[in-house]
Amino acid sequence: MIKTSQGLFEGMECIQLDNGKLSLWVTSQVGPRVLGLSLNGGENMFYVDRDAKIPVEGKENYSLRGGHRLWYAPERPETTYIADDLPPATVTIQNGLELIQNVDAATGIQKSWQVMRKKPGLL
Repeated sequence: MIKTSQGLFEGMECIQLDNGKLSLWVTSQVGPRVLGLSLNGGENMFYVDRDAKIPVEGKENYSLRGGHRLWYAPERPETTYIADDLPPATVTIQNGLELIQNVDAATGIQKSWQVMRKKPGLL
């Protein structure tokens, strides 16, 4: 069974998913982006730096933030570094969440993730 709770993680509004062994934090503030992953009681396995930015020619600086994000391949600044500065739509699904980013007007790309426990007995 997956338990969910809301709160601050690494200074950002997040939803925590916890199956009793593993905890995952997805930010509801921007994204879709996973900011944290840990075995219960352990340290975050992801690096987080809320203030890190990189320049992107012809666009605003891209906020790295850390954690793990869904990106678009092949890696090109105009598609890989689409800003994820707005909150994604968050939908509760069986055993998890779906996070859906708005369609990027310049590229037509829309990113979405389903984060769930798929098989009983697995972490």
